[in-house]
Amino acid sequence: MLMAGLDDRAALAAAQDADTAAYERTPYPTLIHPSTHPDRLAVVARLVGMDPPDLRTARVLEVGVGNGFNLLAMAQPFPDARFTGIDIDALAIGVGQGWIEELGAHNVTLLPMDLLDAVDRLAGPFDYIIAHGVYAWVPAPVAEALLALIGRLLAPQGVACVSFNTLPGCYLRLALRDAMLRAIGDATDHDERMARARTALERLAGPDGGDAPMRETVRKQAKETLARADVGILIHDELNPNYTPAYLHEVIARAGVHGLDFLGDSSPELITEALLPRAVDPAANHQRQLEQLVCDGDEADFCQFRRMLLVRAGAAPARVFSASNLSGLYAASDAVRHGVTFARGRRHVQMPDPALGAALDRLAAAWPGRLAVPDLGLDPDRLRALVDLSAHDMLALHSGPAPFATVQGACPTASLLAAWMARAEMPWLATLDHRVIKLDPVAVAALLVMDGKPDEGRLAAALAAGAMTSEQALTAMLNEALFVA
Repeated sequence: MLMAGLDDRAALAAAQDADTAAYERTPYPTLIHPSTHPDRLAVVARLVGMDPPDLRTARVLEVGVGNGFNLLAMAQPFPDARFTGIDIDALAIGVGQGWIEELGAHNVTLLPMDLLDAVDRLAGPFDYIIAHGVYAWVPAPVAEALLALIGRLLAPQGVACVSFNTLPGCYLRLALRDAMLRAIGDATDHDERMARARTALERLAGPDGGDAPMRETVRKQAKETLARADVGILIHDELNPNYTPAYLHEVIARAGVHGLDFLGDSSPELITEALLPRAVDPAANHQRQLEQLVCDGDEADFCQFRRMLLVRAGAAPARVFSASNLSGLYAASDAVRHGVTFARGRRHVQMPDPALGAALDRLAAAWPGRLAVPDLGLDPDRLRALVDLSAHDMLALHSGPAPFATVQGACPTASLLAAWMARAEMPWLATLDHRVIKLDPVAVAALLVMDGKPDEGRLAAALAAGAMTSEQALTAMLNEALFVA
């Protein structure tokens, strides 16, 4: 048995070394993941009666942090919070540490650390723990170590977010993976392997094979995979040697071994999953009822991806809606009224209820600011409808006031991170509410002179090359959460 254990550890070490080498050869693209923001996690926790820690002083851990950009962007508006990231890829960590020094982001710490070591060595606790794109892409012992680490380090009212590819939906992605691996064959050259993989996807995305329902489903999935143009995503997702999607019920059971309960999902459209529908069995265990309903839904919907939230066992006291749980939340919306119809982006809803319509009007007038939910003056039934509206992306619920400027100041100061990205000519900018945007080049030029000092004609000079006025540029930046509070 001892030799078998040693053999297992040697095989695991070899697998991790190969994985690290793959990331060093082809880094995962620098991205921001809005669904991992602690604000999302705290809102769901409050809906079920928990008291999650204040983001302004929170302790946040990201596992599998890569170069740390997601964590760095989170940390910008919260100088009194502490953000820690760990990753086995020392080169990526080194890149992120360089960015931290350039930006003076001293509330962020990045550590090169193996998860198998961190499970025993990393000091905690942490109020929010994030593991995006780790669980289904690592060997089974590492996935288990992730849940064990959360079980050891999560604060009593803390929330963890573990995202992973799920079954049954990812059986289709596994089929595409098999087709790509068959096409790759024994090719060892990196570029040749990627070319063969793309050729396989292009074949499956093509018109051959008729229009049978299953053929059309495969065609659509192949097109979606091809649309993820970055080769790093293809290599580290579908072609990862450890790629192992899992059923949600399996992960919930494994988390339970480590003293953790399923809370819900951080996707805004799934916010109501944390709450049981009105028709529930009062005699049954509410937690188990909810888990059963959600897992049944995953199978019916052929779910492919989960942003699963975990809390300490027994920490979520209420699985039925209570209006009092919204008392500490804030709401924000820029929905535009057209009669009794409200539009936000590509979403449209009919809102014949005068009280709810008036609430959306007030939120739009306060945009980009946030209003405390109790100040909207809604009764319990309409507060429940407000949560439903957030699931339909007509408004966003938040755990606190806006951590960025919401009114125009005399001498606005741009986000240090956004200005740094603009100077580096990155194709997108990170906002202070954890989104990515593409800003008009003229507005980008204006952003670079927003340093809190008197204007003295600098803004007009920056805008001289375009048709945008000073007021338009400042409004665009304010509405995109680019100014420091």
